[in-house]
Amino acid sequence: MLKRIFSVLVVFCMVLSITSGFAEEIDTNALFQEARAASQNKEYEKANELFLQLYEAGDPRGAEMLASSYQRGQGVDKNIEEAIRWNLMAAEEFGGGRGYTNIGQMYENGDGVEQSYEKAIAYYDMSMSSDLKSPDFKGARYAGVLYENGFTNDAGETVQDYAKAAAYYQIAADNGDVTGNAYLGRLYDLGLGVEENKELAVKYYSVAAQSGNVTGVAEAVYALAHLAEEGNGTEKDLAWAIDLYQKALEYGVEAAQEDLNRLTGNAE
Repeated sequence: MLKRIFSVLVVFCMVLSITSGFAEEIDTNALFQEARAASQNKEYEKANELFLQLYEAGDPRGAEMLASSYQRGQGVDKNIEEAIRWNLMAAEEFGGGRGYTNIGQMYENGDGVEQSYEKAIAYYDMSMSSDLKSPDFKGARYAGVLYENGFTNDAGETVQDYAKAAAYYQIAADNGDVTGNAYLGRLYDLGLGVEENKELAVKYYSVAAQSGNVTGVAEAVYALAHLAEEGNGTEKDLAWAIDLYQKALEYGVEAAQEDLNRLTGNAE
C-alpha cells in the first residue's frame, strides 16, 4: 500500500514538474523582437537585459546581439574582447555560425582588431561548417567577395582568385543567399572564374530578381533585362525586359530609364 502511494506521489510530482516547465517556457522569438525594438528605440540597457535573458534561454541570438552591444558600446562600455567572447559563445555553445561570421567581419574591416583578410576568411569558413547547428552562409558570400575583388594577405601579397570566388558564391547560392545568387550570375555572365554561360547567368540572376532590393539585386535585375532583351541565355522577351528595366529603375539603376525609353518609344 505504501509503495503504491509513493508511486502515485512520484507520478504527481513528475506531472507537476513537466507542467511547471511548460509554464516557464519562454517565447524566444517574442523576446527577441522586444529586445530589438528596445535597441531600435535606443533603450540599450533594457535591450541588453533582454538579450541576456535570450541567451540564458538557449538562443544564440542573445549572445550575438550582446556581442554587437559590446562592439558598438551600446548600453555597455565598448569592449572588443567581450564582443569576440560573446560571438564565440554563440558559435561554440549553441552552434550559431553567425557568431563566427561576425568575428570575420571584424577582422575584414579592422574593427577593434588588427585587419587581417586571411583571419576573416578563416572565420567565414568556420561559419558555414556542417558541424554547426545553424551554419551562416553569408560567410561564404563575404569570402567570395574578397576573392573576387582581391585582397592583401598577411604576407603583403595581393590575392585575387575568381575561381575561388565562384566556389564560395555557389555555396552561398545553394543555401539560399540571395546576394550570392546575384554575384554568381555575374561571374557566369562575364566568364570570370567559370566558363561563360549565359543560361546559368539567367538562372542565378532570376533567383535574385525574385527577391527584394537587397545587396546586388538591382545590378542583377538590370543585367537580366539586357539578356532578356537580346535573347541571350533565354528566349528573347521584350515584355519581360521592360518589366525588368522598370524594376531596376525602381531599385535605383538610373541607366535603366534610357533602356525603357528606347523600348517603349518614350524617348524625350
